[in-house]
This record gives sequence, structure tokens and C-alpha cells, in this order.
Amino acid sequence: MRALTFLSIILFSVLLFNCSKNDAEQPEPQKEEDKEETLVPEVYFSLNINNAWSSDTSEHNWIIIHDENGDVLDYARYENGDALTFEALEDEVTENLSITTLNYNTTGGENYIIKTYPNIPKKSVWSFKNLPPAEELLINPEIGTFNIVVDNIPGIQRHSLSGDNRINAENSTTTLGSNPALYALHIDNIKLFERNNYLLTILDDDNNFKYIQLNDVKNDDNLNLDYSDFSDFDHYLNIDLPSAQAPNTSVLALENDINSNVGVYTLNHDFDPSYWHIPQNFIKIGYLDAFKKYKVRFDLNLDGCRYNYRKNGDKTALLTIPSKPDFTYEDESISNFSFSTSASYIRQLSRWETPLEEINNTGFKVQWTIYSDSETSLNFYDLPEDIKNMYPDLSISSMKYGSTTIYLKSESQSDFINHMFVTNEKVLEFEYETLFFTSN
Repeated sequence: MRALTFLSIILFSVLLFNCSKNDAEQPEPQKEEDKEETLVPEVYFSLNINNAWSSDTSEHNWIIIHDENGDVLDYARYENGDALTFEALEDEVTENLSITTLNYNTTGGENYIIKTYPNIPKKSVWSFKNLPPAEELLINPEIGTFNIVVDNIPGIQRHSLSGDNRINAENSTTTLGSNPALYALHIDNIKLFERNNYLLTILDDDNNFKYIQLNDVKNDDNLNLDYSDFSDFDHYLNIDLPSAQAPNTSVLALENDINSNVGVYTLNHDFDPSYWHIPQNFIKIGYLDAFKKYKVRFDLNLDGCRYNYRKNGDKTALLTIPSKPDFTYEDESISNFSFSTSASYIRQLSRWETPLEEINNTGFKVQWTIYSDSETSLNFYDLPEDIKNMYPDLSISSMKYGSTTIYLKSESQSDFINHMFVTNEKVLEFEYETLFFTSN
């Protein structure tokens, strides 16, 4: 019994020692203020400005950053050569930001140009750079003039004459041809250039669209052509027109690449109802395999909105004009703007601006544009009071809703942001299809 008691005492002592050791190894609970001290500020947005970004030293440029709840995180003025970083504790910044730029300039009055880009990922790095300018067309010296007559045409709806560097002919007349049932096209005093190859296209009254290439034209040439010498294009794009107003199209054909500054020809058949002899219900575009790339522009009115198509790159194989979709403004104010539409679109931009009559009276203009994808609400976040106090003429309340453009075909909003502000790439080849709605 005594042995058992002694053994119990030993076991109890060992247990007590182990418990004391474990208690000693347990760290003390971290106080709340200690936790905050361990959080390190992180960079949640960066902005780099090219040294030659702006040539106007009188203008003011600001960046304003809101979180996705509409709270101002920070704002700063920036100039050429600046490298700005914005920091905060990790738990103080939402995963997405709303970035707003404000430009103040005095070109033709006092102008405030504001642009907002919602749903920008945290830790984005933006750069503001001047995109490289478009290549200028190479000089093509004028070396004389020449004339053209095309006989035996079954009526002429439209023609175009172009040479390298988009030279368009003028001084054309139509007369009865050698066959009185047909017509002759006269084009006089055409400017002759050193690079002396030309392309003549005719859309005739039978809706045929044909071309002829004129190579090695000489000064004072009088070229007498017969319409039977004209050829069909290798490919055609026929665009059926709905009931519409003011359609127009422009097609530039390039021999090399989309950025070529030589070998540019015009296949341009703007529709002019007073000029045409048949109903305005189609557009025909011709493509030649000799040309590698095209720049196509086409737009028309659709009963209250404007349809617009742009493509730089390969030829457009099919283009169907959409019917006007339902489009309803639920609220036109910038603070609660919303709209609904039956169209499926990728991204959009909406704009508010000072009414023209107020600009004429005060000389102050405010324009605010919000760019977003189709899923993001167009949340308007007000400017910081410091900025509004600095510019007392910056009257947000004076703005009225102006327009909305929805992109039916386009790159994504994130790709648009990326090439505009991250990679700063000039997009050479693209395809856009948009509908433009204005205020009721």
C-alpha cells in the first residue's frame, strides 16, 4: 500500500512537470495592436509617364483612384517623367479599382476631360506613352497630267480612280457612247505622279462592279478604253442595306502590309442618292488577291442610332447589318445612369458633357466618359473635394447625358485596357462593329 502510494506520487510529479513544460512552450496570444504592426503596406497601383507624353506644359493632369465601393483611395497630379506608386495595407484595398483621369487644358476655352475605367485589377501597372504616329505616305511627286475615256458602259452609278498614296481623280463627265444605248466616262486633267500605276473601278447600271489596272502611264497620255476590257474582281462582298439613311463606305487596298506607306489604292463607293439611278439597297465591295491587306470603313443610320463597322487586316468575307435593337435609358443622370438593350455586346462607353449653350455662355466645358465591359455597372464616383475646390468651374452638375456606344464586335475590355495602358501597343489589325445611341 505504501509502495503504491509512493509510485502514485512519482507519476503525479512527472505529469505535473510535463504540463508545466507544455504551458511554458505555448506562445502568448498576440495582441490586436501587434497584428496591425506586422502588416506591411503594399503597392496597389503604379503609373509611369513617358518623358515626352505631353507637349502642353500649361495643362494639368490628375489620376484619382477609388475602390470598388466608391471610396477614394488616393489621387495625385502627374507630369512627364513621373513614376507614381500608390500604397496601402493589404486589407484596406479591394481586389478591383476604378481609375479616373482628369485633364485640364485651355485649348479653345477651359476644358475638363475626365475618363473613368472601372473594374481594374489591384496591383495593375499602367504607362502613359505617346503611341507611334501613323506612317506618313511617301512623297509621290507630280510630273504631269493625263486623260481617260471609257466607252460602252451600260450606265455609270459610281467610279473611282486611285493611284499609289490614295490619289483620287476629278473632273469626270458622262456622255452617250459610240453606241447610243451605252455611255462613255470622261476623266480629264488627272494628276500624274512619279509612281504612275492606277486603278480604275466602275459600278455600272447592271450592278456589275469591275476594274482595270493602268500601268506606266505617261505625261499627256489620252487613254481610250473600252468597258469590255474591264475585269471582275477576284472576290466580292455584297452588303444588303436595310431601310437606312446616309450610308457610306471606304475601302483602302494595300499591296504589302497594313502599315504600308506605299501601294495604297482606293476602292471607294460612297452612296449618293441624288447621283444614283437605282434604289439604294446594296453595297458591293471588290477584293483583288494582289492586295494583301485592306482598311474597310462602313456606316449608316438605323432609325435613330448609327451603325459603324471598321476593319484593318484581311478582307471581310461576310457583313450583315443588324436590325436596330431595343435600347432604353432607365436613368440618364451620371450618378445613376443605366440602360437596357436587347443587343448582345462586349463593351461600351457612355459620355456626359456640358451643353453647347452653356459652353457658349461660360467658355467652360466638362466631358466625362466611362468605359466598361457589358457586365460592370456604370458606377459614377465623385471627384475629391480638394480637386473640385481647386477648379471651381469644374461643374459636374452642368453635364447632360450625350451618347452611348456599344461594341457588338471588338476585343475584350481587358484587352482594350491592356494595349492602351499596359503594353502601349498600337493595334494595327482589328475589327470593330458598334452601335451609337444619342440622348433622347
